Amino acid sequence: MQALVFSERFRLLFIAHSNGFCVVRSNEVMSSAEKIKEKGSGPSIQELSVVDVTIGKVSVLALSSDDSLLAACVGNTIHFFPVRALLYKDQTPAFSHSLNDSSFIKDMQWAKKAEKVYVVLSSDGKLYIGIGQRPIKEVMDYADDALD
Repeated sequence: MQALVFSERFRLLFIAHSNGFCVVRSNEVMSSAEKIKEKGSGPSIQELSVVDVTIGKVSVLALSSDDSLLAACVGNTIHFFPVRALLYKDQTPAFSHSLNDSSFIKDMQWAKKAEKVYVVLSSDGKLYIGIGQRPIKEVMDYADDALD
């Protein structure tokens, strides 16, 4: 589970929780940590959040290589949120994609150099590739390969 992502470009933390994820400015987290260290208490991450997005139990958060899109995986669906929109408290995904079967998303990674290209690993060992808003496609079934 990848439940914490940091954007250097926007200086934001994206943190998964039981009902979704929240977006927090990193400098506010640091200030709060100092207050807690000095006084023994301070505001929670959710209290500090710019926006708290309720979409269900997030299994993976992943930030695109250019920090423009945040992918939040819930069950077998990936929701894509523009980071700038989240700063304006827009909680609506720009687009979403779902796996065609009943498996759930085990992992998701963005390509380092190719813009808006990502791969998804399902719980049943299938590998998918996605490019931007185009539907994701199965690349390979690792479970079948393991039997050979």
